[in-house]
Amino acid sequence: MIIYFGNILSKHGKTRTTIEDLGPKLKNYFQISIYSSIKNPIIRLLHMIFVLFTFRRSIKLIMIDTYSTKAFYYSIILGFLADLFNIPYVPILHGGNLLNRFRKNPKLTKRFLNNSSINVSPSEYLISSFSFLKTNMQYLPNYIDLNRYTFKKRNKPKPNLFWVRSFHKIYNPRMAILVINKLLKKYPTACITMVGPEKDGAKKDCFELSKRLGIDEHINFTGLLCKSDWINLSKQSDIFINTTHIDNMPVSIIEAMALGFPIVSTNVGGIRYLLKNGKNALLVDDNDVSGMVKNISNLIENTKLSSQLSRNARNASLQFGWEHIGPQWTKLINQNKIDD
Repeated sequence: MIIYFGNILSKHGKTRTTIEDLGPKLKNYFQISIYSSIKNPIIRLLHMIFVLFTFRRSIKLIMIDTYSTKAFYYSIILGFLADLFNIPYVPILHGGNLLNRFRKNPKLTKRFLNNSSINVSPSEYLISSFSFLKTNMQYLPNYIDLNRYTFKKRNKPKPNLFWVRSFHKIYNPRMAILVINKLLKKYPTACITMVGPEKDGAKKDCFELSKRLGIDEHINFTGLLCKSDWINLSKQSDIFINTTHIDNMPVSIIEAMALGFPIVSTNVGGIRYLLKNGKNALLVDDNDVSGMVKNISNLIENTKLSSQLSRNARNASLQFGWEHIGPQWTKLINQNKIDD
């Protein structure tokens, strides 16, 4: 038996996470159980601990989604228990802020990463960031089901922007409001669709800012949408923007690439490993509103560039399909689980 721990919370109105897509795929190859879908964070942790303790004698491998949020400590606890019961475990590292977690908790993090069988990161940025630990790391990109993302080549983009992320201060949604406000001065019909749930009051802040600026009619706050709904909605938009302060290897950008969006993004964290300026996206400095507006205008005016970025983005997204990622996962699991 293989146990995969993570947050399965989309049915509770939370953002869909890696475990909800990767877990079911791996079930086609292994006897694997995924936990936990309990909404309350304390009860969810206790449930995970209970599962680990109950099946400790039959578990061959534990996989642990590891985030830079408070859930980071769940991973530390589960890793400690796995080590105590002599069960091999594999952390799957997410979140561009993990390095700061290490700085705050160096001993815990070092022990957690050094005692694992192997540490998997979907980002070369995180592997580079933790290289000083000289721990066993393997790059294994995030997976998306490419069949769900119909390519639309954006030959003549209009100033219709698309943004997908949780409304959290580290993702800087406020920047998107300032971008559309400035863009409206040149393109009076400019608009933006912002998809994602509230996390820390950032959505309320964006809503209030748009009201103060008098541009709320140009902004569509959809809230959290299921994947099929926002993919369908994205057909009405032509340019994808990513405004984050901190980032790793965001699935939302990979999805935008697969859909054929010309992308304008802040060049932070692991973004430079995913997007290449002038090749499959245009990059700006963190919180550079004027730079983002200039690049969006460039895409609108330069149809050859937007068409090129659209096609190149789609081509770059193909490496994240299951035919490439699946064999890497099956090999990694077979190499690290206890033999039957």
